[in-house]
Amino acid sequence: MNYDGSIYTWYSTVVLLFSSILLATIRFAKIKAGASNVIYWTVLSVVFLFLSLDEASGIHNIAFDFLFTNQHYHFSWVIPGAIFTIIFALSYLKFLFNLPPKTRNLFLFAGLIFVSGSIGLETIANEYVGLGKDAYLKNSYDPHGITYAVISTFEEFLEMIGIVIFIYALIDYISAYITREVILKIEN
Repeated sequence: MNYDGSIYTWYSTVVLLFSSILLATIRFAKIKAGASNVIYWTVLSVVFLFLSLDEASGIHNIAFDFLFTNQHYHFSWVIPGAIFTIIFALSYLKFLFNLPPKTRNLFLFAGLIFVSGSIGLETIANEYVGLGKDAYLKNSYDPHGITYAVISTFEEFLEMIGIVIFIYALIDYISAYITREVILKIEN
C-alpha cells in the first residue's frame, strides 16, 4: 500500500479529488448565497486538489527529500508538513467553530485520524527505517519486512478512513445546509 502506482495510491488520489470537488460545490453554493466564509471553502478545495495531485505524483517526497534529506531523517517532509498542519489548523479555528456542531466534530475527527496516519505513523515508520539503517549494517534489517509493512499499511488505512469520514461530513453538510440545488452539467 505504501508504494507509488499501487491501487491504494489511485484510490487515495480519487477520494482526495472527490473531496476537492465537494468542497468546490459548497463554495459555489456559498457564493450564490452571499456567504462571508467563501474563502475558507475555496482554500480547502485547493488544498485537497493539491493533496490529490501530490498523492498521484509524490511531490512531497521528491521536493522535501531533495531539499532537506539528511542522514538521520529520511522522510523529511514530515517536519514542514507538521508545521504547515498546525498553522493551517490554527488559521481555521474560527471557521471550524462557526460550522454546525455535527459538521465541526466530523471535520475534527476526520482530520485527527488522517493526520495520525499521514504524520504520526509516518514518523514511526521513519524511526523504524532510521533504526533499520544501523541494523542493516548488522545484517538484521529487512526493508521489506513485516514490521514496516504493518506500520505503513496502518498508516495508509488511517489516511483512508480519515478521508472517508471527511467525505461523509461534506455530503452530510451539503444535504443539511446547502438549501439551493446545485446542478453540475457536463456538455459535449
